[in-house]
Amino acid sequence: MPKTMGDSVGGESKYFKNGVFVDKVTIASIKDISNYPLKPKQVKNTIGQNNFEPELCLEIVVDTGSFEKKMVLFGYFDWKKDSVAGNKYKGWKRGGNSVQSFLARLSPNEKFTLNDDDTIPEKLLLNLVGKEFFKLRYCVGSYTKDGEEKPSFQDYKKIQLYDEAEENADKLYSEFKKSLGWIKDYDPFYYDKWSKATMDNDTFDPSEFSNDDKDEDVI
Repeated sequence: MPKTMGDSVGGESKYFKNGVFVDKVTIASIKDISNYPLKPKQVKNTIGQNNFEPELCLEIVVDTGSFEKKMVLFGYFDWKKDSVAGNKYKGWKRGGNSVQSFLARLSPNEKFTLNDDDTIPEKLLLNLVGKEFFKLRYCVGSYTKDGEEKPSFQDYKKIQLYDEAEENADKLYSEFKKSLGWIKDYDPFYYDKWSKATMDNDTFDPSEFSNDDKDEDVI
């Protein structure tokens, strides 16, 4: 059984052993920074120091219970390759689309509908503010800050709507375990070793580490 504990998020978090946490968070704000092919005159949105121009992209600020944290979700468009006429836009790509998965899972009782130009309706995003969901993060080894080694975490690509159903945290963990075949950077041993070592030295404080101390998670 998972162990409920006050982890780095300061709110509701479950530890599922082997360096995996499931955190309950609330959407504080959400912004669409996609570059839609059917809106060629729009000013291009960029992200990061390299000014990467994403296809589908949502910038989400979540409230963890003690602080706010930014998440960035990416999705892709589907193209029909044509060496003569150029690639032809076909719509949203179905597979490997974290944006579509996120919106679908937060709207389980009805299918979300896009505008005629395949953009996400602003009202849909506004209605998501305040919704609660579970996100999973897993240990990918360590990083060093101020000469001290601490666990580093990566977010799982999928989420589960909270919907007052605590078992959805277990469902998300089960889904994560089934995905381990393609998750290459997961380190199932580091966190527990680090935790035991720091506890043995009477210096363990779970609130000291905070997901790589980064303001942004790409999932």
